[in-house]
Amino acid sequence: MRVLITGATGFLGSHLAEYLSRLTGLELVLLLRPTSDPRWLAGARFERVGGDVTEPPEVLARKFERVDVVLHLAGITKALARRAFFEVNQGGVRNVLEACLRLSAPPRRVVVVSSAGALGPGVDGRPVRDDQPPHPVDVYGESKLAAEAEAKVRQSRLPIAIVRPGAIYGPRDLELLPYFRALHRGLAARIGLKEAWMNLAFGRDVARAIWLAATAPAAAGQACLVGGQDVEARELCRLAAAALGRRRVISVAIPGPLFSLAALASSAIGAITRRPRIFTWGTRRRLLARDWRLDLSRAESILGYRPEVPLVEGLAETVAWYRAQGLL
Repeated sequence: MRVLITGATGFLGSHLAEYLSRLTGLELVLLLRPTSDPRWLAGARFERVGGDVTEPPEVLARKFERVDVVLHLAGITKALARRAFFEVNQGGVRNVLEACLRLSAPPRRVVVVSSAGALGPGVDGRPVRDDQPPHPVDVYGESKLAAEAEAKVRQSRLPIAIVRPGAIYGPRDLELLPYFRALHRGLAARIGLKEAWMNLAFGRDVARAIWLAATAPAAAGQACLVGGQDVEARELCRLAAAALGRRRVISVAIPGPLFSLAALASSAIGAITRRPRIFTWGTRRRLLARDWRLDLSRAESILGYRPEVPLVEGLAETVAWYRAQGLL
């Protein structure tokens, strides 16, 4: 079976490529840009195809020939302009799906990796649910919801499954590195004065969930939240500090208005330096949201998915990787 992955050089994509390369009977085809850094793919066996999901569908279709499964992960989490999120996250899905529709033999399954952010945080004391009315709170979530709409209008013509990961961590993740570095120095910042909940999934668990969405018979036409363990921010701080070997950590609460001011300053720095930043005025509402617990019941019933890596073990492996890379 030939399996094509977009976004394979990213944090999650590299874990997926590594996971699939261990399975028998699979041939991996990776759509890689000329500037892609394959350093995290050293342990994977694959065929490289040059390309980009922003290319026109007729161009992509020539690169998708003889592919049985398409796993679409390519996207962006930060950008200087709002329109860039939609050009890549929504437009990329549209191009990939239209390319699949142009094939003489369409794929057996296409998996579109969306985000829990497309649904927005939990409301009325309940965790995020697959059937809740979507209410994304930042431009990234809005672009992922728009990407899901592209998939849903084509589900009658293609066997498409959508997975919605929450926050993902693990070796190779650099977005949470500043959090671990601060804890390593004995400092912890809490956003807002009210306790916050989140869901953290280990990278390999999410990679496995994506493959389940590609192979589970009932997954076509479905969208499922996938994640890991729900945890309070205060408890996460304690567990991460323990993984780092820190016994004492000074915790500082940052009031919402001050946090928003910092987000505005971060946006200004990004605009001046022309370097996209993950923490901006546009993303602050996602970080200020208090409840990102996830209801994984649909993924369990349809995909047979349950997270396997306990948070304590995942944090220990993540810290070990940071240290091995000289990042801590």
